[in-house]
Amino acid sequence: MYSLVPNIYLCRVLDKVVMLDVARSRYYAVDENTSAGLATLVRDWPVSPCAEIARQEQEEARTFAESLFAQGILTNSTRDMDARRLPSVIPAREQLFDWNLSDIPKIGGADLARFASSAIRASFLLRFSSLGMIVNDVSARKGRLRRPKTELPVERELAGIFRGLRTFAYSAPDRCLYDSLVLTYFLLAHHFSPTWVIGVKLQPFSAHSWVQDGPYVLNGTPDYVRQFTPILAV
Repeated sequence: MYSLVPNIYLCRVLDKVVMLDVARSRYYAVDENTSAGLATLVRDWPVSPCAEIARQEQEEARTFAESLFAQGILTNSTRDMDARRLPSVIPAREQLFDWNLSDIPKIGGADLARFASSAIRASFLLRFSSLGMIVNDVSARKGRLRRPKTELPVERELAGIFRGLRTFAYSAPDRCLYDSLVLTYFLLAHHFSPTWVIGVKLQPFSAHSWVQDGPYVLNGTPDYVRQFTPILAV
């Protein structure tokens, strides 16, 4: 029996399973029949085994599993393998800062320095690192926060300051991953610990990244991000 390697994240979307390989920054979609076959071949696969699966479909699933094994997506080792869990993200219900209606708070020199540092770090990592290395970096920085701040009014003000600074630094459309990383590092620099999320949707395939704190979206709208199923949450 196979196991997923640690750099693979997955979620269920409609009748498919979508996998994200953060080492290669690549997505894979597995159809319903193949996914049912993989349930008997891959530990912690997010689909229940189907007793009525046809023999031909089971053989096709086995061939597909062998292909994934050859690509390094599956392993036949159980060493240091934790049980896989689908990402748990509280459904988005509200914007923390209304970027269209609210006034931009006063921006200080320390805010500018932290924003610049966050933007440089995000740019460097996206250019020279894999998505997996970025996941590890964000996780490590969050882990070093012994007592993360939780005051929503302060975080709301920081989201507004970020919005004001971003206006002069770059345009967010089509740069959701970069924008979310800059915001995540910016908030971490202020000792807040938000959740950085990547989600996917199908028909057609699309991926999106955003930042949340509980049910609050920090760089987007709830109606938009709810279109995507989280596949990675840090």
